[in-house]
Amino acid sequence: PTASIMLTGSDDMTIKAWDWDEQWKCIQVYEGHTHYIMNITFNPKDSNTFASACLDWTVKMWSLTPPTANFTMDVHDKGVNYVDFYPGSDKPYLVTTGDDQTIKIWDYLCKSCVQTMEGHMRSRRSVPQRYLRRHCYTR
Repeated sequence: PTASIMLTGSDDMTIKAWDWDEQWKCIQVYEGHTHYIMNITFNPKDSNTFASACLDWTVKMWSLTPPTANFTMDVHDKGVNYVDFYPGSDKPYLVTTGDDQTIKIWDYLCKSCVQTMEGHMRSRRSVPQRYLRRHCYTR
């Protein structure tokens, strides 16, 4: 993002925006999740939007303003540990990982799952960006 903002998520179920140009002042509190927030990521295609992964089984898409989510997607059968945006400009995709031991690719405009990958014996915490570039470009 071009703004001087850092986002944090917490076990208190809130996301906070901090402005380092304002001496790290908390400038916004986002509410709506019902469990611990595990991951937050800015949208590389739109620096005013971000996504959050939560143990309430959801991913929420937010704008920097207002303090409520733009929309919520129920993405896993258990808690969601990780969310990230597909780095290419050609697809509106999110990748998520969950405690259900799956990795899923989502079209966030259609709010639909385009791919589910199974096979991990434990929860997956992240997916490297190089994986996203290599595998999502070929679809």
